[in-house]
Amino acid sequence: MLTMMIKHCMPISLKCRWLFVSIAKAICNNIVNTTKMPNVPKRKQRPWLQGQNQHSKERMVRNKFYQTTRWRKLRAMFIKQHPLCVECNGVGQVVDHITPIKQGGDSLAWDNLQTMCHRCHNVKSGREAHQ
Repeated sequence: MLTMMIKHCMPISLKCRWLFVSIAKAICNNIVNTTKMPNVPKRKQRPWLQGQNQHSKERMVRNKFYQTTRWRKLRAMFIKQHPLCVECNGVGQVVDHITPIKQGGDSLAWDNLQTMCHRCHNVKSGREAHQ
């Protein structure tokens, strides 16, 4: 029926087009008003995950450091001067802390940094995580 109205109203006049638009809006409003959105239950507190939330908060605080301008500029300068991975002599993409910050290493000290490729950095990080 709507397609008949479109074909009929298009060549006639603006008044007919206005009528079609107002009828279409009325039909759409009726459809929207009659359909209900499903109720999504709120997330429940899970006490057994409380420790996991704490780790994610700590991770978020650590990651904020890596978003600072000072770190990004230092990282760019370090990679320019030391472009190769210290482990495999491949292309270095990651600036790694030799002594991790959480173990007391200085976060912005030039002598606590080393350039590594992603693979070697992941191996080193995995080793550190299990110590």
